[in-house]
Amino acid sequence: MLGSGINGVIISKVWTIAIFLETGSSHKFFEAVKQLSVNKHTQTGKATNNLNSTNKGTLALEARLSRLECIVGQIGEAVLATTETVECLGKRVDALAVQVQHQGHQVQQQGYQLFALSDAVQTLAENQNESLAELGELTETLQRLAAAIEAQQKSVS
Repeated sequence: MLGSGINGVIISKVWTIAIFLETGSSHKFFEAVKQLSVNKHTQTGKATNNLNSTNKGTLALEARLSRLECIVGQIGEAVLATTETVECLGKRVDALAVQVQHQGHQVQQQGYQLFALSDAVQTLAENQNESLAELGELTETLQRLAAAIEAQQKSVS
């Protein structure tokens, strides 16, 4: 009877732990593992007080159950450590995603700046070509003017 009582408590706690693991409540999971350990010690103490020849078989069962509880506790600790590690890695991935997004924005802005700069260089080149053409026309006009002045001076002399 005592073994089934401990067994019932263990089964109840294991289900509670499984529910906490499924819902992702690591704090409640840790509390359930601690409570399981407390219940084990309480029930084991009762079993020691009621020792007689019929309860010796129950002690073997309790020893197995104790080992199972220990294994469940170790699994719980491993799950908690893994959960913390995954949360930490998740935070790092989030930080990297923000950084990549920021860098992408910077690259986009630099692309816009390069486009504006190339547009300005093209406009400058077009203006220079127009200036050279106008300068060529001005040079021609000055040469004709100089030739006309020379021709007038020759005719005066």
